[in-house]
Amino acid sequence: MSPYQEPRPLLDRPNPFAVLFQEIAELAQATLRQSPYFELRAVSCDFSGGILTLRGHLPSYHLKQLAQATVAEVPGVVEVHNQVEVVTPRPAQNHGWSRPSTLLSTHVS
Repeated sequence: MSPYQEPRPLLDRPNPFAVLFQEIAELAQATLRQSPYFELRAVSCDFSGGILTLRGHLPSYHLKQLAQATVAEVPGVVEVHNQVEVVTPRPAQNHGWSRPSTLLSTHVS
């Protein structure tokens, strides 16, 4: 910086840790993608200042806790904020098909 150049305000400067934060988020995401639980692969990860935040939707509280445990040991992660929502899947729709029990009924005269 030249002696005549005004220093930039602190808030306008790029975060020197941004690249490191992105790498830790990507490592956590890769850890979830390697899980044998297919549903965990859709959970997203954000990282900043030691805190890894999980977001997305999973079909059970068990999988939500499993996602948290899976990323808790990623280097650099001090705390996990688990914002994953548990959403139970809807029952399959009938699509106009009859139930098997109605197909088996017979009429006796």
